[in-house]
Amino acid sequence: MVVPSTPSPVYAPVISSFTANPSYIQPGQSSTLSWTVNNTANVSISPSVGSVPNTGVYVVTPAYTTTYTLTASNSAGSVVASTTVTVAPYVGSTYYTGGTYSGTTESASITTDQVSTAGSSNGTLSWWLPYILLVALLAAAAIIIVILLLRKPVAQAVHYSGARSGTMPAVTSPVATLPATGSPKTSPVSVGPPAKFVASNGGELSLAGDGAPLGRRDFQHMVAPDKADLISRQHVSVSYENGQYYIEDQGSTNGTRLNGSSIKGTGRHALKDGDTIDLAGALSFVFRS
Repeated sequence: MVVPSTPSPVYAPVISSFTANPSYIQPGQSSTLSWTVNNTANVSISPSVGSVPNTGVYVVTPAYTTTYTLTASNSAGSVVASTTVTVAPYVGSTYYTGGTYSGTTESASITTDQVSTAGSSNGTLSWWLPYILLVALLAAAAIIIVILLLRKPVAQAVHYSGARSGTMPAVTSPVATLPATGSPKTSPVSVGPPAKFVASNGGELSLAGDGAPLGRRDFQHMVAPDKADLISRQHVSVSYENGQYYIEDQGSTNGTRLNGSSIKGTGRHALKDGDTIDLAGALSFVFRS
């Protein structure tokens, strides 16, 4: 009688170890994969490696952080294990190359000696950077100076152009020369025949007709103190041209009326003897020529 043989049991694969050394590298460096597998007939590593023996080593040079997976299988089943090779990240102008690792979790401590400058190995770009910045600042300063020099003639050209088109520039009162026995004195230059504003309270203001703005300070001796603030600092101007006096509101806050009509924002208006002018409802007077 023949006793049938009992087949040997088949056990599932066992991955005893699967590591990468070193597990943290700089771009261009290599790491060695090492593994040991028991109870198996088929072993492979991905990506890019393929079939391998049960025990062995394999050198890899990944361009970026890569997780390698080892798969072991037989008729009883399959198991997998993985290990990661971390490629030092590029941050700004440096590569971080230091650190202590446990499994796949990074616990890095970066020191000055563990940072290498990107680009030239001698740090040429960093050495030249202060000089590049200095040249840029000097160039910017030169441009600003040129702009300031060019703007001054342009401003003068606009001023003279306004004069040719009929705009009446303000006339500056000249300063008399120093007398032999006194201090310097100033006197307004009248460009027209005698004329004045006469208020109902008897106050008067002589006019030169030079087109200079007249305002609160000029009329304060004619207006009631509680109404003086209604008159603007530059309220009206009075000019004399071609035998005629003119009045113009200078953009006052509370306006100007000539013979009862508002003239704010309407340009110059001719004056004749006896015309009534009202400033902001605070002061009324008559033009006398």
